[in-house]
Amino acid sequence: MDAPPDQQLHQKVDDLSRQLSEVNDRLERIEELLDTLTKGVEGVQSSAQNMDEHINFVNGVYQQVHRPFHALIGAANRFIQPLAVGVENIEQTTGRLRLESNTDDTD
Repeated sequence: MDAPPDQQLHQKVDDLSRQLSEVNDRLERIEELLDTLTKGVEGVQSSAQNMDEHINFVNGVYQQVHRPFHALIGAANRFIQPLAVGVENIEQTTGRLRLESNTDDTD
């Protein structure tokens, strides 16, 4: 036998109230998660801003020193290269002298 109409109406109202309460609970949870995400994004934005400032600083320093630095390296290479060739010649000569002195000792 079916319940009286008043009881059916109360049952539907109770069901709707329970569903509304569940929806409210879920909405509160979503809002909490949204707050957490917002705080996380704010932290990332702050870090990104710091990185942008650091990159700009490094680029500024590079713009100031790269030409003098490259000129210094070029001058050093022009100075070092003849020395390197000279050392190589000395090593070759020294090696020959050792070989010659070793053959002289066996005679």
